[in-house]
Amino acid sequence: MVKALPDLPMNRQHQWETLVILGLAMITGVVGGLGAILFRLMIGWAHAVLVGDVGLTLAKSNTVLIAVVPAIGLVLVNLISHYLAREVKGHGVPQILEALALRGGKIRPRVGIFGIIAPAITIGAGGSVGREGPIALIGASFGSSMGQALKLSDKYTSLLLACGSAAGIGATFNAPIAGGFFGLEIVLGTYAMGAMVPVFLASVTGVTVFDSIMGGGAILATPPYHVINHFALLFMMGLGILTALIGFLYTRGLTASEDFFDRMKIPFWVKGVLGGLFVGAAGLLMPQILGVGYPTMHLALDGRIVLGSLALLFVGKYFATIVTIGAGGSGGVFAPSLFIGGMFGGLFGAVLHGISANLAPHPAIYAVAGMAALFSASAQAPFVAITILLEITGDYHLTAPVMAAASVSYLVYSFLTRDSMYTVKLTRRGIRILRGNDVRPTESVSVMAAVESYQERQISETMPVHEAYALLLARVEEPWLVVVNQRQQPVGWITLEMLLRQDSQLGQDTPVGRVASRWPAVIHSQSSL
Repeated sequence: MVKALPDLPMNRQHQWETLVILGLAMITGVVGGLGAILFRLMIGWAHAVLVGDVGLTLAKSNTVLIAVVPAIGLVLVNLISHYLAREVKGHGVPQILEALALRGGKIRPRVGIFGIIAPAITIGAGGSVGREGPIALIGASFGSSMGQALKLSDKYTSLLLACGSAAGIGATFNAPIAGGFFGLEIVLGTYAMGAMVPVFLASVTGVTVFDSIMGGGAILATPPYHVINHFALLFMMGLGILTALIGFLYTRGLTASEDFFDRMKIPFWVKGVLGGLFVGAAGLLMPQILGVGYPTMHLALDGRIVLGSLALLFVGKYFATIVTIGAGGSGGVFAPSLFIGGMFGGLFGAVLHGISANLAPHPAIYAVAGMAALFSASAQAPFVAITILLEITGDYHLTAPVMAAASVSYLVYSFLTRDSMYTVKLTRRGIRILRGNDVRPTESVSVMAAVESYQERQISETMPVHEAYALLLARVEEPWLVVVNQRQQPVGWITLEMLLRQDSQLGQDTPVGRVASRWPAVIHSQSSL
């Protein structure tokens, strides 16, 4: 529950310090761009080995064998995450946020290596995930490693971590503005000017490196649409409401799938087999749901997918994605949210067009708005959603409909839950990611209030930390307890954050008194915990 707000001093007293950090941000951007290139090449290589001419050639003569390929991929990825780097399991961004919240932005260097291999295998084998989460983790890993190698403070290490993630996202989408906002809005949770300059610089650098080698251009360029009429903006807002509900189901589906597979009392690799077979079988019926899915999204934006197929792809991609993640796959949930939102938006527009062509003269516009709306809701990141859709389509005439749908979906979703698809898993573990003006729960509790209420919140200083953790987790909204000695006198306090920060250094039976913060000899009664 750490409020990570790294900032960069932008005044004359710290000019050299500022220049050094900006230089490191550019280096991080270069590596982020190169990492995005290497990652894309690795995906192609993995796909060639698993389903192309290099390997599994029997699949060409026996279609059923294609269903086995995702299972092989998920088994390999489960082995990597189980034995080599547990951080690569899942969709990447929660691992970045956890490093910021608990370890001062420190990520193990090996995560960058296996963060390329594991998701490349997942995507290459047909797993229904995206490139974006892993490339954000790859870039963040380098930025963090550089900060650690140079022995920078936690503040600057965290800042370089955000620079790396911004560079990776910007490069893979060819979207420098959205990449910068990703590093600020999703990773750091701040728009402080001191953080904004290096993060955007890293994103622009990453995109420049990527474009100079791989070529640029909008990755989902749309046909020329006529400007939407103002009356139709009301329907865009209606689309925003519906996609907020779908975003809520998407977030809950991801966690429910992980819970389902975690509860299965079978070897971890068998879970990969079961999940992979499900995804592969679904892929036999709808090959478009396998992998990232940009070609299919492009067809939706061109208006070349019929209503029934839009509905099937919407449902199929949803289940394929949550099962891929739940079964231990490694890959992003960003691109799948665009796919699901695009199919639903296209479906919404097609229905309106069927009622009256005047309501939706260009149904495909709703596909664009649906993409932005679903990601805006489920990631709780409207700036990223709006800018990325405008950049990847290259059509700024769509600003009004995209903003209308994305803003409404963000607002409605925030009424349903405070957790995004990136933070819900952390919150359930007691790690609260604070944003903007949020404060820690303990900051609003005075010492006097803690002492006065210690009877109902007291634990013995001899209690094992695993028991204290369970009690604190049950009080996740107010995760603090007063520690008392053998004479039942309050001697200090313990928070969930304290235990999470020292988790790797504590045995389960370590007395909580060894971790608790002690009352100082003199303390003001109105001071906060």
